[in-house]
Amino acid sequence: MKNSMKISASIMAMLFVITGFCFGQEKATKKQEKVIKVTGVSTTTKDEAIEVVGFPLEQNKDRIELKRNRVLNFKNASKKSEVIINVTSDQNWLDLRIESNFNTGSVLVEIIDPDGVKIGTYTVKTDEPVELGENTTTTEYVNAKFGKDFRYPKKGEWIVRALPTSATGWIALDFTQAYYPGLNR
Repeated sequence: MKNSMKISASIMAMLFVITGFCFGQEKATKKQEKVIKVTGVSTTTKDEAIEVVGFPLEQNKDRIELKRNRVLNFKNASKKSEVIINVTSDQNWLDLRIESNFNTGSVLVEIIDPDGVKIGTYTVKTDEPVELGENTTTTEYVNAKFGKDFRYPKKGEWIVRALPTSATGWIALDFTQAYYPGLNR
């Protein structure tokens, strides 16, 4: 048993000598990538600095999720509606889920980031003609679902915009803002 402990200790010591080691962390750059200069014994004849590129360790921050729901109801509507989502530096994840259900008209839904760039869009229309027989009636519902998620979303005001045209129906927005430790890995 003593021999196996001595062998294990010797192997660990050799690994430290060959690879060098460092305890520490530097502040991450915008891309969440960092460079650490590690000084240790290298396999060459003299000591030299080694660059290690990786991601910072996220410590002392717990996982948290904030989920919200918003329903927009339209009754023969033709004016735009907007829902604003404020993303802060406390979050590293944004998940948007949008469901639409209309029985008349059409609606264009857009997702706009804090820079004003449209990064998601879809249209729901109920304009399809229907040929009805004698003593026949019809009711049409068009349902659409759309989802998009963002790792390290831009900070600021995100907008979900609905542009209806003579629309009757609803749009349900479900969004999750979260901080997930270890998202980099």
